[in-house]
Amino acid sequence: MSCATTTFNSEVHGMHYGEFANYAEHFAGALIDGTPHQPDLEHGLRTFCVMEALRRSARDGGVVEVAPLYAEIGL
Repeated sequence: MSCATTTFNSEVHGMHYGEFANYAEHFAGALIDGTPHQPDLEHGLRTFCVMEALRRSARDGGVVEVAPLYAEIGL
């Protein structure tokens, strides 16, 4: 990666700030270098479907299968 690597001190900026900064740096480096990055769009969509299944389960009080949600968005 052509970007300088920096690890942020979570005690100074807060734990989530450091995580976000490191992810953003990885993503920017992948764009600059033209290399694949993770998580990619498909991973993000799968995570979204799991979170949606959890939301529906909490709302309705039952089991919600994730596979139909994947199919609904074309995964």
